Amino acid sequence: FALGHGLRSGQASRPRRHSERVPVGGCEARTELGVFERVGLDGHALYVPGPGSFEPLGNDLTAALHLPSTGTPQLALSTMDLHTQHDAKRVRWLDQGGRLIAWSLQSAMLTSFSDAALVLDLQLFTPPDGPVWLGMGCGPECQARMDIGPWLLQGPRDQVRTLRLPVACLSQLGLKAERVDAPFLLEADAPLDLAFTRVKVQAGAARHPQALPCPISR
Repeated sequence: FALGHGLRSGQASRPRRHSERVPVGGCEARTELGVFERVGLDGHALYVPGPGSFEPLGNDLTAALHLPSTGTPQLALSTMDLHTQHDAKRVRWLDQGGRLIAWSLQSAMLTSFSDAALVLDLQLFTPPDGPVWLGMGCGPECQARMDIGPWLLQGPRDQVRTLRLPVACLSQLGLKAERVDAPFLLEADAPLDLAFTRVKVQAGAARHPQALPCPISR
């Protein structure tokens, strides 16, 4: 070091105070939460709500299901290829109010994902006649959803498209983003037939120029 560098004898030091706050999400905050691709990811599984219970789809990629199994089936579900073999779930609505949910026993703190969006790849086969609700859940009696029907109708059929729904939009509609246990909720009435895969919550995706505006519908 050059002569005179540093403190002289008797000179007090006043070091700058550094922040002791830990970044939200920890020192190595995650940028992505997997939900579904081929099977459930990061502890999530797909369910169809039925009378008094939630029925799991399971991981049998060859199964063709009509759920719920009690009462009138609302959804016909099967596995198909979108990007790779058996990577997608195809859902055909048979009745009114059919719902599909990705749920995990452990809730996620999505507030740690900066500018996050729910991202998924979709292919539409039969367009809807009414609203198609996509959203998230945050415990009993806690959810927020938006109508993606207009987005589905704007694009071409039989082509895979990427949908990005900002988490901030759902927070404006009442989602408690710090405790999300169902990061994927899909509800609609027949007719509707679509396939989806690569479902995830991704930091930064809300800044994408093709991210959905907030809100689409209240």
